[in-house]
Amino acid sequence: MKSGPRTDPWVGRGIFAGITLISLGWALYTQHAWEDFFITYRASKNLAMGNGLVFTVGERIQTFTSPIQALVPAAIAWLTGCRSDSLVLWIFRIPGACALGGCGVFLWRISRRAGWPAVATLACIGLFAFDAKTLDFTANGMETPYLLFFMAWQAFLVFTGGSTPWLGVAWAGMMYARPDACIQIAAFYGALLVLGREGITRGELALRAVRAGMVAAVLYAPWILWTAWYYGSPIPNTILAKGLNSPHGFADIARSIGEAPLRMIVNGDFNRFLFAPTFIELGPISDWGLPSHCLWLLLSLLPWAYWLNPWGGRLARTFSLWLFLDSIYEVCAPRYPWYLPPYALVAMIAWGFMIGDLTGRVASDAGAARLPTAGSLRKALPWVVLALLLFQLRTAGLMAETMREQQLLIEDGNRRPLGVWLHDHSAPGDTVFLECLGYIGFYSNLKMYDYPGLSSREMIAARKKLGTDDYGALIRELKPVWLVLRAGEARGLASADPGLLRGQDTSAYVLARTYDRSAQVAELGDLPGRSLLVWDQTFLVFHRRH
Repeated sequence: MKSGPRTDPWVGRGIFAGITLISLGWALYTQHAWEDFFITYRASKNLAMGNGLVFTVGERIQTFTSPIQALVPAAIAWLTGCRSDSLVLWIFRIPGACALGGCGVFLWRISRRAGWPAVATLACIGLFAFDAKTLDFTANGMETPYLLFFMAWQAFLVFTGGSTPWLGVAWAGMMYARPDACIQIAAFYGALLVLGREGITRGELALRAVRAGMVAAVLYAPWILWTAWYYGSPIPNTILAKGLNSPHGFADIARSIGEAPLRMIVNGDFNRFLFAPTFIELGPISDWGLPSHCLWLLLSLLPWAYWLNPWGGRLARTFSLWLFLDSIYEVCAPRYPWYLPPYALVAMIAWGFMIGDLTGRVASDAGAARLPTAGSLRKALPWVVLALLLFQLRTAGLMAETMREQQLLIEDGNRRPLGVWLHDHSAPGDTVFLECLGYIGFYSNLKMYDYPGLSSREMIAARKKLGTDDYGALIRELKPVWLVLRAGEARGLASADPGLLRGQDTSAYVLARTYDRSAQVAELGDLPGRSLLVWDQTFLVFHRRH
């Protein structure tokens, strides 16, 4: 790709504007606000109203993971006088969309510095711009775009030998976006130290990491100190709740790490989800089609394993090894779809370097360049990349339609009105047992015994005490006033503990309200991703007998 210095800034600005507008267009079309945004926003709004950064007023529990996702909406809510929750979300979307556009600019700068051919640049930035999960988790209120921005900045600084203090700033930004980003940092720099970088020794690389780490530590230390003082621990309650069933102890952790690559190869863990839409595992393969699943798997597997290629370029193998190390953590830790866009970003950069390797090898080998296959490859590759991008654009369009229906039928049709109804029909001090904490917790403003315990120390204590995650046992231990269950959860509970929902004793619960959108969901027919809506199409509200 050849362009003069005068055209480069305009290309970068065009990429920034294009990706930013695509993100905002996704938000405008889908109106999607993720369930987890409202978990964090309840604490953010309480802070803006002077009640502290807490989910339940009077209980100092860190019920969120991302400092950025908590503090930025809190500032917006305070500045707007808490007049409109929708306005806060829309304002929050704008810097997120800009961060996503900035990430695209860093990808462009990496491609220019690496001398990628146009087809490699198109593949990397195109896959990024049309990645459905990345667009959705930027528009729906998550911290995803900020993490991606700082990750891309980190990669650019390391690749170009940029300022060490700025690398520390990028690392601190990653930590403020997601505290477990330290795993991303360690995986990237670990891959760099293993494979090395031209023009600098491993000792110099290690020294630079130490210096940048010191800058990051200084910048992130205030948050650690404040949370330790305010909440009694710098570890978010969300991490404690989600990690309760994770491997504990050196032997369990080592065994889990050792088994992770085999699980990815045999079961397709991680790789079959990396480029796919959100929650494809909730439906059958026919939901999106076997060819789509195979293509998503191939898109992930090649950069995941490329580091094993001894003839591959050093940078391509470095980003591939980064992805491989990241994938072990993703498989071993609790997995959620908003964790995947950062890993997908690494795979996209790896694809850029891999295509650069391929085209460079053909061009540099005079003998190979004269072979008929070499000419065919040069002609076919742009068309293959274009077809791939059109496929991902179609995937994004279908997922946007699914998320639009998800917002209309599930979030605005089920969870939001259910939370409002609980608020209007509850008494002071009432407690609620449920899994989906966001909308219902925010709009009811009640004390939640949520599973697995994101907002509730009582839930975590009960799980530890009983040594089980059985809903029936937890409900009998916690004795909530209300139960909010999906239809499948209610059937399972009724089967495992029949007396709890149908009994006559004082500990039993009676059905108080049903929210059912199954008929409207059925009308969507064969819309890909409809299984996500089926999962939440019916909610049952139970009240404890007195």
